[in-house]
Amino acid sequence: MFKDKTVFVVGAGASAELGLPVGSQLAERISDLMRFEFDSIRPVKADTLILNAFQRYFSNTTDLNRHFEAARRISDGILLAQSIDRFLNLHSDDEEAILCGKTAIVRAILEAEENSSIYYSADSNSRMIDFTRLNDAWLTPFFAQLIDGRQKSDIDNLFDGVTIISFNYDRCIEHYLIHALQKVYAISQDNAVSLVSKLEIYHPYGTVGDLYSSSNNGTTIFGGKLHGELLINAAKGIRTFTEQIEEEDTLSQIKRSIMLAKSIVFLGFAYHRQNIELLRPERQGNVQTIIGTAFGISEHGAKETARRLGSLTGNKSTMIEINNKLLCKPFLDYYQLSLG
Repeated sequence: MFKDKTVFVVGAGASAELGLPVGSQLAERISDLMRFEFDSIRPVKADTLILNAFQRYFSNTTDLNRHFEAARRISDGILLAQSIDRFLNLHSDDEEAILCGKTAIVRAILEAEENSSIYYSADSNSRMIDFTRLNDAWLTPFFAQLIDGRQKSDIDNLFDGVTIISFNYDRCIEHYLIHALQKVYAISQDNAVSLVSKLEIYHPYGTVGDLYSSSNNGTTIFGGKLHGELLINAAKGIRTFTEQIEEEDTLSQIKRSIMLAKSIVFLGFAYHRQNIELLRPERQGNVQTIIGTAFGISEHGAKETARRLGSLTGNKSTMIEINNKLLCKPFLDYYQLSLG
């Protein structure tokens, strides 16, 4: 079990341990997906899923062409911005670019889920994640500590005191937990889904869709493919930074969880100023410990990151430690005693 009121802030570096792209890699893929080239009126280069979705969604040629032009702007400029989040924030008043970017995000993330180490084919015999492939993933030590000492009779309280704020569009955490709970506690998928629904997890920028619902309507299969209007509808579940700060309910819940936290753990997080600002509570709490990964950055960068994170707490004695030597999985192994 984790200490009470522990908040995990998860970024792209954490999902990268499962084979998903970090920001710059996602930008490269989106640049490719958004490049539409035509010979007269016939496409010679286009992603067929996005092309089909646009052709079905837009009722007139003028709207369609405006979005093709916006897609080209994204393709040309995103690599200089280094991430789709930054690019869309720069173009928050460009409605066509926003929709194109969100559509490309959904397309790219579902593709990345399919290529990840926690994907399984619906046609496979096990219909279950192959956990032997996840020895180097942070979710393995996270789950082991989560269930440590928690008897099956008490699993309804499994997520008490734990909050996750995931800045990723993917559903890797939810997908893993649903399968891991089935495996370790020998429970049904429905029971596992019900348990995971109790986890306090926030995605500030949205996700590519819900994994499960009671009616199984409006769900998006992990690593699935969406066609036509379904792809556009899923894109509307993605939020830009500007849209997030305008969505007061979710934002206030995120800030409240930071204010009430005793421990905050950053995993694979890039510490961009706008995201730290999004986390900063309206009223500072009494955080005792802040630790985080920052693999590969300089010693100066680690110190500057620790300084920035000091704004999340009003407690001058808060222990803030940024580790630039360890990836997420060995990081959790290293700090296990501090978190339990």
